[in-house]
Amino acid sequence: MLGITPEKLSLTVESLERFLEFEIWFSPIARRRRCKRPRCETPYFIASNPKQLFCDEKCAEWGQHQHKQKWWAEHGEQWRKRRTTKQTKGGS
Repeated sequence: MLGITPEKLSLTVESLERFLEFEIWFSPIARRRRCKRPRCETPYFIASNPKQLFCDEKCAEWGQHQHKQKWWAEHGEQWRKRRTTKQTKGGS
């Protein structure tokens, strides 16, 4: 039921499920997301910020771990060589 008065707009629904449906419908399409973690238990969410890729902290930590693994695979050897060179020359 939709209530309209000069001061406010109200919506009364018959169940929590119906309320959540309205919540999804009224959220901006650009904020409706699917979590980037492949086996996320609850993959669909409404992003609180436009750059959000993961549904929660647990999935974001997984994503950060994946990013670090990729970086080390691509750049780790070069980083280690530079570090070894600095140490042998007396640097810290």
